[in-house]
Amino acid sequence: MKVPDYKINSPYSNAPNIISKQKPFRAIPVHEAFARQTVSANFLEVKKISIHSNHRHKLKSNMSSTSQKHRNFVAEPMGDKDVTELSGIGETLGKRLSDKGFDKAYVVLGQYLLLKKDEELFRDWIKDTCAANSKQAGDCFNCLKDWADAFL
Repeated sequence: MKVPDYKINSPYSNAPNIISKQKPFRAIPVHEAFARQTVSANFLEVKKISIHSNHRHKLKSNMSSTSQKHRNFVAEPMGDKDVTELSGIGETLGKRLSDKGFDKAYVVLGQYLLLKKDEELFRDWIKDTCAANSKQAGDCFNCLKDWADAFL
């Protein structure tokens, strides 16, 4: 007879331990662990509920969320959008990119494709081109990646 695995809820750790073949004190069967999924615009966010020793439920997010600007950009075809509509690109970076010939989002998309969708190369390029910081470069890359996954 197979003995089910049990999940231990420890007040000293947010990560429950899994053990086999013994039923420890304050254990719940793994199959009774809770998970909830919520769908937001064009991405799936999974939230886990962990049960602590005081039996209160607490939500933990496994994914970072995206900005409204990101969701708006990815929700529709690119068309003739300005470069400032890309997530991570504000007025200052948009002006710097425009001054170097990257005035439209599709021109930046072209550079993203020329760099073969490589994250490191794109981040380095945008940092060098318009002095974007790491967060801005990452937001812009993720925006273009999600758009390309949806429309190309």
